[in-house]
Amino acid sequence: MITYKTTSAQEIYAFRRDILWPNKPIKHVIIEGDDKAMHIGAYECDKLVGVGSFFLDTPRARLRKFGVLPKYQKRGIGTGLLHHAAQTLLPRGIEILWCDARQDAGKFYSKLGFVVDDEVFLKSGVSYTKAFIKLHELAHSSPAHDMYKLLEQQAEFINITDQLKQVTRLNRLHDGSRVETTAEHSWHVALQAILMKNFAPAYIKIDRVVKLLLTHDLVEILAGDHWLTQDNQKTIEEDERKAAKAIFSMLPQPQQDEFTQYWDEFHLKKTLEAKFAHAMDALHPMILAWGPNGNGVTHKRLSAAKMKARKKEALEPFPLLWQYALKMLDEAVVKGLLDD
Repeated sequence: MITYKTTSAQEIYAFRRDILWPNKPIKHVIIEGDDKAMHIGAYECDKLVGVGSFFLDTPRARLRKFGVLPKYQKRGIGTGLLHHAAQTLLPRGIEILWCDARQDAGKFYSKLGFVVDDEVFLKSGVSYTKAFIKLHELAHSSPAHDMYKLLEQQAEFINITDQLKQVTRLNRLHDGSRVETTAEHSWHVALQAILMKNFAPAYIKIDRVVKLLLTHDLVEILAGDHWLTQDNQKTIEEDERKAAKAIFSMLPQPQQDEFTQYWDEFHLKKTLEAKFAHAMDALHPMILAWGPNGNGVTHKRLSAAKMKARKKEALEPFPLLWQYALKMLDEAVVKGLLDD
């Protein structure tokens, strides 16, 4: 792992000599102002593998003696060092970074956003050109800045999905004391899927099932929870699709596409993971109402015959789950919790 930190002039002198003037004495690599400059090193563990020296003349800074060991080149270390320097120099009032760039390194600087001058000049027989960049542009192009923006977007989405804790569903808690929220349902059914993975084929990807279960009900933030009937099914499905598009558009890319794929997969019911997720979703409210010690409290009086018809498609492909569901319903009839 490469890390970047400020270091002393004395620590970089030997590195400068070895990489720039290997046949010269140390005194040859010392330049005026080194004692006041900011020196940034790139380290692999404790090994110095790259350096850059920044000579400050506020609001400008000049980059000098910038180099990376040949073995470590083309690994983004020089780019990382300049990004680290930008983050370090900005609070010190530096606005412009410039350097005398070797002509053969022009593409490197251009790729970072430097403006590279067309005029070429010679120093010690080597062709150079001047390059400069506004420091805030360099800082904002850094991977760290991009990751921070990503983190902010993800944090915003977490706050948006917090609304799921306030969306109430028709299903009630196991003790019947109140209705559950969609957030509670999503967590509980995902836990159920992990617990009951033995009732799915051995090659099923249970982590995929969990992702489908945790994401498919996010639409209820906008669309709410509904009891599906033949009369309202088409309207509700359209409302949920619009809600999915609106909610997932708040995610950073490519997570917009990732969450949309989860939602589509769940609703298309073509993959084994989607089918098992549907089975879990169908079984969960049954366990709460008519499972062990269930009191059968539901949003309206229901019949076992209608529940069997409603749950058959999702549960029948998993014989033991379907058998268990039928047993629950039959016992609920006997207890008077369901009409026959």
